[in-house]
Amino acid sequence: MRSFVVCLAACVALSACDGSTSTGSTNVNLLELAQHEALWSQQGFHSYTYDYLNAGPLGAANVHVTVQADTIASLIDATTGMAPEFAVSVPTIDGLFTIVHSVLGEKNMSVHLEFDSAFGYPTLVSASDNNPGGPFVAHVSNLHPVQ
Repeated sequence: MRSFVVCLAACVALSACDGSTSTGSTNVNLLELAQHEALWSQQGFHSYTYDYLNAGPLGAANVHVTVQADTIASLIDATTGMAPEFAVSVPTIDGLFTIVHSVLGEKNMSVHLEFDSAFGYPTLVSASDNNPGGPFVAHVSNLHPVQ
Protein backbone atom coordinates (compact mmCIF):
# COMPACT_ATOMS: atom_id res chain seq x y z
CA MET A 1 0.00 0.00 0.00
CA ARG A 2 2.82 2.38 0.92
CA SER A 3 4.54 1.89 -2.44
CA PHE A 4 1.22 2.50 -4.23
CA VAL A 5 0.82 5.82 -2.40
CA VAL A 6 4.41 6.78 -3.23
CA CYS A 7 3.93 5.93 -6.90
CA LEU A 8 0.60 7.79 -6.98
CA ALA A 9 2.21 10.87 -5.41
CA ALA A 10 5.05 10.69 -7.92
CA CYS A 11 2.62 10.45 -10.83
CA VAL A 12 0.66 13.45 -9.56
CA ALA A 13 3.87 15.43 -9.11
CA LEU A 14 5.07 14.51 -12.58
CA SER A 15 1.76 15.39 -14.22
CA ALA A 16 1.70 18.76 -12.43
CA CYS A 17 5.20 19.64 -13.62
CA ASP A 18 5.54 21.62 -16.83
CA GLY A 19 9.31 21.16 -16.96
CA SER A 20 9.95 24.86 -16.39
CA THR A 21 12.60 25.99 -13.94
CA SER A 22 11.98 29.70 -14.37
CA THR A 23 10.51 30.02 -10.86
CA GLY A 24 13.64 28.72 -9.13
CA SER A 25 16.66 26.56 -9.66
CA THR A 26 16.91 22.91 -8.85
CA ASN A 27 19.06 19.88 -9.49
CA VAL A 28 15.95 17.74 -8.96
CA ASN A 29 14.60 15.55 -11.70
CA LEU A 30 11.09 14.53 -10.56
CA LEU A 31 11.47 11.07 -12.09
CA GLU A 32 14.72 10.57 -10.19
CA LEU A 33 13.04 11.79 -6.99
CA ALA A 34 10.20 9.30 -7.52
CA GLN A 35 12.73 6.50 -8.09
CA HIS A 36 14.58 7.31 -4.85
CA GLU A 37 11.32 7.57 -2.93
CA ALA A 38 10.19 4.20 -4.32
CA LEU A 39 13.57 2.66 -3.41
CA TRP A 40 13.20 3.97 0.14
CA SER A 41 9.65 2.64 0.33
CA GLN A 42 10.77 -0.80 -0.90
CA GLN A 43 13.19 -1.08 2.04
CA GLY A 44 10.20 -1.44 4.36
CA PHE A 45 12.07 0.22 7.24
CA HIS A 46 9.69 1.37 9.96
CA SER A 47 12.29 1.41 12.75
CA TYR A 48 15.76 2.83 12.18
CA THR A 49 18.37 5.23 13.50
CA TYR A 50 20.17 8.06 11.73
CA ASP A 51 22.17 11.22 12.34
CA TYR A 52 20.49 14.52 11.49
CA LEU A 53 22.18 17.89 11.11
CA ASN A 54 20.36 21.13 10.36
CA ALA A 55 22.50 24.16 11.08
CA GLY A 56 19.88 26.68 9.96
CA PRO A 57 18.80 29.49 12.26
CA LEU A 58 15.35 27.95 12.67
CA GLY A 59 15.15 24.32 13.66
CA ALA A 60 18.87 23.90 14.27
CA ALA A 61 19.69 20.35 15.32
CA ASN A 62 22.66 18.00 15.50
CA VAL A 63 21.14 14.81 16.85
CA HIS A 64 21.12 11.03 16.66
CA VAL A 65 17.54 10.02 15.88
CA THR A 66 15.75 6.79 16.73
CA VAL A 67 12.56 6.04 14.81
CA GLN A 68 10.25 3.26 15.97
CA ALA A 69 7.12 2.31 14.05
CA ASP A 70 7.49 5.38 11.79
CA THR A 71 7.54 7.75 14.78
CA ILE A 72 10.43 9.67 16.32
CA ALA A 73 11.15 7.76 19.54
CA SER A 74 14.24 9.58 20.82
CA LEU A 75 16.77 12.29 20.06
CA ILE A 76 20.30 12.40 21.45
CA ASP A 77 22.34 15.59 21.06
CA ALA A 78 25.49 14.70 19.10
CA THR A 79 27.58 17.15 21.14
CA THR A 80 26.49 16.29 24.67
CA GLY A 81 25.26 12.70 24.32
CA MET A 82 22.14 13.74 26.25
CA ALA A 83 18.59 14.57 25.26
CA PRO A 84 18.47 18.02 23.62
CA GLU A 85 18.13 20.86 26.12
CA PHE A 86 15.49 22.58 23.97
CA ALA A 87 12.69 21.14 21.86
CA VAL A 88 13.98 20.12 18.44
CA SER A 89 11.82 19.35 15.41
CA VAL A 90 13.27 16.47 13.39
CA PRO A 91 11.49 14.61 10.59
CA THR A 92 11.41 10.90 9.93
CA ILE A 93 12.78 9.96 6.51
CA ASP A 94 9.21 9.90 5.17
CA GLY A 95 8.78 13.37 6.69
CA LEU A 96 11.94 14.51 4.93
CA PHE A 97 10.45 13.37 1.60
CA THR A 98 7.32 15.41 2.49
CA ILE A 99 9.54 18.46 3.06
CA VAL A 100 11.19 17.86 -0.33
CA HIS A 101 7.81 17.79 -2.09
CA SER A 102 6.76 20.93 -0.23
CA VAL A 103 9.83 22.98 -1.17
CA LEU A 104 9.66 21.81 -4.77
CA GLY A 105 6.20 23.40 -4.96
CA GLU A 106 7.43 26.80 -3.78
CA LYS A 107 8.13 29.63 -6.21
CA ASN A 108 11.58 31.23 -6.30
CA MET A 109 13.06 28.33 -4.37
CA SER A 110 16.51 26.93 -5.07
CA VAL A 111 16.64 23.24 -4.21
CA HIS A 112 19.55 20.82 -4.13
CA LEU A 113 19.13 17.15 -3.20
CA GLU A 114 21.48 14.22 -2.76
CA PHE A 115 20.43 10.62 -2.06
CA ASP A 116 21.83 7.45 -0.56
CA SER A 117 22.39 5.05 -3.47
CA ALA A 118 21.62 1.87 -1.50
CA PHE A 119 18.48 2.86 0.44
CA GLY A 120 17.19 5.87 -1.53
CA TYR A 121 16.70 8.31 1.36
CA PRO A 122 17.79 11.95 1.04
CA THR A 123 21.25 12.60 2.48
CA LEU A 124 21.08 16.33 1.72
CA VAL A 125 18.09 18.62 1.37
CA SER A 126 19.05 22.22 0.70
CA ALA A 127 16.33 24.76 0.00
CA SER A 128 16.70 28.52 -0.05
CA ASP A 129 14.86 31.60 -1.23
CA ASN A 130 14.70 35.22 -0.07
CA ASN A 131 13.44 34.17 3.37
CA PRO A 132 15.07 36.31 6.07
CA GLY A 133 14.96 33.25 8.34
CA GLY A 134 17.62 31.66 6.17
CA PRO A 135 17.81 28.44 4.18
CA PHE A 136 16.76 24.94 5.18
CA VAL A 137 19.78 22.63 4.90
CA ALA A 138 19.42 19.15 6.36
CA HIS A 139 22.05 16.41 6.28
CA VAL A 140 21.18 12.78 7.00
CA SER A 141 23.85 10.12 7.54
CA ASN A 142 24.56 6.78 9.22
CA LEU A 143 21.09 5.34 8.70
CA HIS A 144 20.73 1.85 10.16
CA PRO A 145 17.57 -0.27 10.27
CA VAL A 146 16.53 -1.57 13.69
CA GLN A 147 15.16 -5.09 13.89
